[in-house]
Amino acid sequence: FLVPFHYTDDSLSVHSGSQSEDCVCKLHLHPSAPTFAVQQTHSSRMPHIATIYGEHKLCFRGANEARLFPLSRTRRMDEDYTARIISAAEDNLPIHWKAIRFASHDRSVSSDSDDIFFGTISRIGARKGNLFTLGSIDTITNTADINQSLTIREINRSPWEVNDFCFSRSNHFSTVDKVFFALNSGQTRGMILDISTFAPENHSVSIPEINRASDSMCVSQISDLILYGHRNGNISMSDPRCQECWNIPNACAENSKSSDFGYVSSLLTKDDYVVVSRGSSGNCNVYDRRKCGSASLLWNLELPRDENLSMKSSFCSGLAFDPMDKVVITPFVATNGKTKFGMWSLTNGRFISSVAGLNSSGPPVNQPFCELSSAITQAWETKETCGNANELGYEFQREKGKWGLWFKTNDVPPGLALQAGGINHITFPGNDFEPPRQDLHHTTAS
Repeated sequence: FLVPFHYTDDSLSVHSGSQSEDCVCKLHLHPSAPTFAVQQTHSSRMPHIATIYGEHKLCFRGANEARLFPLSRTRRMDEDYTARIISAAEDNLPIHWKAIRFASHDRSVSSDSDDIFFGTISRIGARKGNLFTLGSIDTITNTADINQSLTIREINRSPWEVNDFCFSRSNHFSTVDKVFFALNSGQTRGMILDISTFAPENHSVSIPEINRASDSMCVSQISDLILYGHRNGNISMSDPRCQECWNIPNACAENSKSSDFGYVSSLLTKDDYVVVSRGSSGNCNVYDRRKCGSASLLWNLELPRDENLSMKSSFCSGLAFDPMDKVVITPFVATNGKTKFGMWSLTNGRFISSVAGLNSSGPPVNQPFCELSSAITQAWETKETCGNANELGYEFQREKGKWGLWFKTNDVPPGLALQAGGINHITFPGNDFEPPRQDLHHTTAS
């Protein structure tokens, strides 16, 4: 494990002496909200990382930097970043961040640029509805800029509450990027934002009637289809080209085990047909999207009942595969009140093992959470330095023969949160992970 990220500004203080501000944002948001993002870079560099800090700040760490820089006070910044968002909202009210994700920019923006593009969801003051903002970060100067902002709504309708969003990951939709939104209940259709015009597309995304009264908690994409994970445990699968939609029912509910799954907190896809949904309980379902109905279920991935606290596991979120796409990983809260990572085989659906989190020896925290990023990166470790390599007294080095994942948690040993933020790194044995050559500068992950 690594805990390498300190904050560069003394004004970014530690909350209540025990929990860093990048974890405090979880107190104000839904447990499934994506509050940090990871983007793989060139093989010789560490990934870029962005995170919500408290309620009103964003922080960014460039490749091979030891510290997270607040985007509202970045180097060579002429204007306050937060003030730009407020100005875009045409109101002088505080901004509350709800979600952040990196964008794949190889189609809508030149990949020759040194900029990294990202999207955010925010709420302005006590106003109803949410604001989507497309921004960019210059990785050389760490300066942030706002490209455009848009209130999530339809013409002549009230603004919508957004729980999640994702960027399109393929050219199937058109030659420019799209953004898909997971909206609260009561919507009969979803919304697609066209980045080229920065306006909602004229055609809508249909939602199966059975799921229209259920909040969409998360959203993802597979091939030409958009997936919405709902509070009722179902998944809506929609084709915006023909406005057709299908319901993938919660397999646990069909087996009278709905309490063993809960709502869909995370979605992850592979091979254009495999869909993994994580329930708020920590248990997961694996579906084959080429089928519809109960027959689409491939595996029900259950945590051992004597090891999982399903109610507390609802404060965990995120799914990830191993580099070979043979193992699925998700965080949960164990019966000892500490966070762990459960691992299953995608080949046969069997539970492999659980891996202890950071706080394996210290006392449990009151309400632990763990948010796992799906971005697979190379493995990194910290080495103490004797000279003036950097002011923190360590440097980053790659670990050969391993690969890694990134997560945010408040479940750390006592005093550790005083030294660093909540973003950490876990490594696994295996072959060295190398990013695909064509995606070195724009792999999307969150």
